[in-house]
This record gives sequence, structure tokens and C-alpha cells, in this order.
Amino acid sequence: MSCTTCARVLQVLERFPAGDPRGDLKASRAAAQARQSGQPAHVHYSPNQDAYVVVIGEQR
Repeated sequence: MSCTTCARVLQVLERFPAGDPRGDLKASRAAAQARQSGQPAHVHYSPNQDAYVVVIGEQR
């Protein structure tokens, strides 16, 4: 997974299948909830897993 926000993934919080019509929305909501609780989470798309992955990354 490459990202313009983080240098590397430190922790994966959740995964949502890309085949789910609302997978990206669910991942965005999960990341927003994690940010509200103080974790710097954001969403990656992983083509290898075909999933939206909510992660905490090391900042660039």
C-alpha cells in the first residue's frame, strides 16, 4: 500500500471488502471514529487484498 500521508503502516485497525457497495464509506466512517478518539487514522485501498484498510501510519 502506498500513501502520500504516511511513510509506512504502523497498525491496521479494520478491513472492509471493496466488493461491498459501501465498503469505502464504512472505512471512512471507521477512520473518522478513530480520529475522534485521538488516533491519526486514514484509509488505504489495498489492491492485493481488494479491500479498504483503515490504518495508522508513520507520518512522512
